[in-house]
Amino acid sequence: MATELPNPTDKELYMENAHGSSYGGSSVGSMLLMEDTDGLEHEPLVDTGDSFEANQTPKSDAKVSNSRSLNFILDTSALLQGMGNVKRWFDAKYSTAQLLKNQGKAAENLSINCYIPANTLYELQDIRRNSSIQGPNAKWALSFLDQILDSDATNNEMSNEVAPEKNLLSYNVELESRTRSFPTWNTALKYTMHKENVDDLDMGTKFLIRSCVFKAFIERKSSERWYVITEDVSRRKVGLFGVDCLNVNEAELLLFCAHDITESQLKAPGSEFNFEHDMYESKPILTRIDTSLYDYKPLGLKKGKQSRRAKEITGNVSKVEGIIKEDFNMVNYAPRPEGKVWMPSEPSKPKKKKNRRRKKPQQGSGESAQNKS
Repeated sequence: MATELPNPTDKELYMENAHGSSYGGSSVGSMLLMEDTDGLEHEPLVDTGDSFEANQTPKSDAKVSNSRSLNFILDTSALLQGMGNVKRWFDAKYSTAQLLKNQGKAAENLSINCYIPANTLYELQDIRRNSSIQGPNAKWALSFLDQILDSDATNNEMSNEVAPEKNLLSYNVELESRTRSFPTWNTALKYTMHKENVDDLDMGTKFLIRSCVFKAFIERKSSERWYVITEDVSRRKVGLFGVDCLNVNEAELLLFCAHDITESQLKAPGSEFNFEHDMYESKPILTRIDTSLYDYKPLGLKKGKQSRRAKEITGNVSKVEGIIKEDFNMVNYAPRPEGKVWMPSEPSKPKKKKNRRRKKPQQGSGESAQNKS
């Protein structure tokens, strides 16, 4: 099932020619913020019917004991720069292994709800069409969304042959569908917490803010919290509207370690440390997840059609004479094993050096020598 984008209407094309596109040369999506003077909204660019959803299990609305539900709004930068990480989130075998490793027998059932804004699809389409260095990444992200929205791929490939009793992962992917309740930019401004620097936001950030306001406040369900996953520092200004932002690594800490960096801490680490009586032990700061549990595909060789390329490598990882070669999209950070921090020994006291300075000649001895001469 391909993620086809609807063509803009004549009214939207007229608004585009009149005002111009102000985000990255995009020909679609720039009219999402345009409003009529009479207060009426433009026709939505996305079908207002039922949203496309890919469910591996039913939604997390039903109360399940020992379960945890997380809601993510995926930005374009998260899919472009962190596609390898996002793809692992939907791997049931990898997610289950991470939960069992970090939480043991008390591992909770994890439910992931991902919301894809319409502007994210528009930007991916524009980047894919342009001859930029991120074009292949955008194409890879769109194909992955097509795959995960396909019911056959969701049930067969993404499950990764995990037994139902051992599978702790369930997910739901939803594409944005514009309805009458979808806010305009003036409506979204009512939800701002800090009014300063709002007018300086770029067009793409305003699109993202409207989607966040709709999902986090207008369509919000009881005890539901949404996070924006982005790698773009400028789009972290979504926090001005009360929506927390995480990067891909921080989202993985929340997924597999239940470590939310957005929660306020009343006491800083080491604040109760007494230099005279206590021995402060520094704990490792959680910054990234150990991805060594990811199941790589075996690497093989095949003959190419051209004579210059007699052999072409296919696969993700290979190990030859102790040297591990990985596909660039699958490169992981090396896991850091637990150990003790090296502490220097007490320095020995330096020995006192003898003062070997020459004694100054006495004044009387100099005068007597002159008299003798």
